[in-house]
Amino acid sequence: GALINVDVALRKAQKVDCKICNKKGASIRCYKLDCINKDFAFHLRCAKKCNGHFLKDKTFFCPNHEIRQDFLIAHFDALKRIFIQREENSLLSKIFNHSYSTEMLMRVGSLIFHKIGQLLPEQLKAFTTSDYIFPIGYKVTRIFWSISEIYENDKMFYECLITENGGKPNFIVTILTNKKEEEKKFFGEEPTKSWEEIQELICKLRENTKGKNLRFFPKQLSGEVLFGFTEPAISKMLESTELPGIDQIYTYTFKHGGTPLMDLPLAENPSGCARCEPCFRTLVKRKHKPIISNSPNKMDEKTSYSSDSVVSREGRGETL
Repeated sequence: GALINVDVALRKAQKVDCKICNKKGASIRCYKLDCINKDFAFHLRCAKKCNGHFLKDKTFFCPNHEIRQDFLIAHFDALKRIFIQREENSLLSKIFNHSYSTEMLMRVGSLIFHKIGQLLPEQLKAFTTSDYIFPIGYKVTRIFWSISEIYENDKMFYECLITENGGKPNFIVTILTNKKEEEKKFFGEEPTKSWEEIQELICKLRENTKGKNLRFFPKQLSGEVLFGFTEPAISKMLESTELPGIDQIYTYTFKHGGTPLMDLPLAENPSGCARCEPCFRTLVKRKHKPIISNSPNKMDEKTSYSSDSVVSREGRGETL
């Protein structure tokens, strides 16, 4: 039930007009190669209106052809699970390696991903555990239950950020409220500690409702889950960011293998990469080599700065 190359078919259909309604988006063509309508396309509804033939082998023939009734489809109901098959690795690479990062956001359920963060080689040991990697600058937004008594049944946006404090990771959870209200921040040395107070407030609100709402069990939900580190897409990107020296860490257990999906940005130091300085070599003054003439009267090496192809007038006169 997997549909392949759906995005390619959509891009092509946006430029094709339907023969019946003359609108864009037609993607169904007659399967017969020598058909007079082979250059025309139809929408699904338009193909049904013009009495087109849909076969059981997933092919379509225009009304100009006669098809046996036992080969035709009686209804268009999906009798099995149909889904669009996409290459997750290439999709993640497009979003975060190119300009799509400014136009697209990745959302996994109630988690909205913003930034992957970075780590220096000397920080890897302190910012990794056996199961998780905590890069500095990692930023996501979690949609979770409200801690306010006024909006106890609603959900709020919680911004999760990782910073550095004394050479160790510092986990910050900020409640994104209206401009009139002050932002509340919760700190912790571990992801679970930064979410403990929030979960306790939600648990108290549920207890005060006297059975109107379902009970909340904070111990069943860890901070790593709320930060999104257990999501396969997040962990795959964290392991594929080519962090310097991450392959030499023996305490962390890698969950995904394969080629890297993302590349770290170039170093801010202008001398960090020669390719980012294409005009640098033009600013260096070159030393001109002295020219040795083939004539008997050799030119003075100290005063000659012309090219090798130039010959002195004295030498040119002697050769003549």
